[in-house]
Amino acid sequence: MEKALSSLLLLASLWACDGQGPDAGQLLQEAEPLEVSARSSVVVIEDKLFNLPSPLQVSQLIKDSRVSYDPYLANPPARAGEYVSLFKRALNLGVYGTDLGYASIYEQHGEARSTLEAMQDLADQLQLSSNFSQQTVERLDKNQENRDSVLRITAELFQNVDGYLFENERNQEGVLVLAGGWVESLFLLTQSSQELGDSTLAQKIGEQKYTLDNLIALLRPHYQKGPPEFDALLMDLVDLAYVFEGVAIHYSYVEPIEDPIRKTTVVRGQTMTEISDYQYKTIAGLVKSIRDKIVE
Repeated sequence: MEKALSSLLLLASLWACDGQGPDAGQLLQEAEPLEVSARSSVVVIEDKLFNLPSPLQVSQLIKDSRVSYDPYLANPPARAGEYVSLFKRALNLGVYGTDLGYASIYEQHGEARSTLEAMQDLADQLQLSSNFSQQTVERLDKNQENRDSVLRITAELFQNVDGYLFENERNQEGVLVLAGGWVESLFLLTQSSQELGDSTLAQKIGEQKYTLDNLIALLRPHYQKGPPEFDALLMDLVDLAYVFEGVAIHYSYVEPIEDPIRKTTVVRGQTMTEISDYQYKTIAGLVKSIRDKIVE
């Protein structure tokens, strides 16, 4: 059965079991530790692992780079009612999920509430309303001033949606939610990096090379099995992957930390990314184009 998990520890443990570091052919990429509740989404399909960064993780990276919050980057919540196809609703549920994480990390409570309401609207249309209960809204309202609680509630929401879709074999919708969330995350990352005016976030953008491979691998089984827009999205992502091919990522092994009491292994490998200014600008332009098609 296909499942959605949110545990970087699981991924680290599996690497430790086979004694190998990340391999491009395995389509796995380690994420740096962050002080957030959801670090990554590990989707298991036919005994293969696909690792995607969580929206909270990407937003934390942006904030840690001292980039200011920009409400105009997020997809306006008022647009939610304009999406009438299952394809657009699933994609933009993922987009709004990333925007919710973005607002939550920056403690923008009003924007977070409006974005959650937009997600509720789409969830109702996708018959996912049980994951967006009034209780969730009330919990967010009650804990607005408690950043850790808001992040925990937001992370639980992501996990519940992913888990429900994949466990109930609504796989095409599930991968579209993931795709929408990832594209929005990379959009926020590229736009924020431009605001920063230097290459601080450029390396993180380059590290999305393997994540994009993961995403394409998740989408590929549904090629020509859905609406034409699905195939067009996949082709756009393949075009983006061609640009990422020129990005070099070097991995250096660091002795893992063993915890015999908890029976866990923490992987501490380091990566060095080489991305040219041309590659960076081309990636940013393509991501904006793909994102515009998703939210229009």
